[in-house]
Amino acid sequence: EYNQRLDELTRTMETALTHQIERERARITALTKHLENLNPLSIMKRGYSICYREQDGHIIIDAVQLQKEDKIRVQFAKGQIRGTVDEVQSSTSA
Repeated sequence: EYNQRLDELTRTMETALTHQIERERARITALTKHLENLNPLSIMKRGYSICYREQDGHIIIDAVQLQKEDKIRVQFAKGQIRGTVDEVQSSTSA
């Protein structure tokens, strides 16, 4: 009877550990997917780009950060372009 109880407990423990490992694998998979979605390159592959001011490498998030004749670099998922600002148009809408 002791050996039978020991076998039952062993099976129960193995089942519990297997389920725990499966839950952790699923959690790791979800976290990996989340990290992939936050990766700037993944975001850029969806059509976004990053604009830098050439002078200091500062990332531009608002048109008012630039002035006419500023040199800029735009980074895409594949490649980049360089250019000069011809005109700055600010907007009050978000």
